[in-house]
Amino acid sequence: MKRLIKPAVIFWEIRSAKEKNLFFIGCGFILATTLCLLWLIPIIHERQQLTKQLPVLRNQVARAALQSHQISLLIDQQDQELEISIENLQKNLIAVGLHPKKIFIHENNIDIEFENSSFSKLIRWSHDAQINFHIVVVEASIAPLNEIDQVRAILIFKKLT
Repeated sequence: MKRLIKPAVIFWEIRSAKEKNLFFIGCGFILATTLCLLWLIPIIHERQQLTKQLPVLRNQVARAALQSHQISLLIDQQDQELEISIENLQKNLIAVGLHPKKIFIHENNIDIEFENSSFSKLIRWSHDAQINFHIVVVEASIAPLNEIDQVRAILIFKKLT
């Protein structure tokens, strides 16, 4: 090790002040360039990743805007509450494929009886009735029939205020 250091020291001592300054400036430039590259390489890599993700992000923004528009339309529809009448309830039920045996409206309660109806359609319609008619199921009597998804049911709804 001493063999290597001694010639290096001699080489350094014979250099002029101008050469030593140029050497330090050159080393400083190389160090600064290296630090800039170490700092810029991750930034360039991230920029490439973002460039690849940009179309996906734009698509997500477009979908979010569309969903926002759809939600505003649903809110507008919700504000237009349907009038609760036997005719409106019957039309709405028939439109989804349910055929009520009896519909009875008294004060804040609505009784609907089904003889042979699809359970899944009843559940879906009950959810939609909350939105469209502002009514909610407060009592239910449901008996399964021999066929799959078929039930006999009496649902009692209450009007939300």
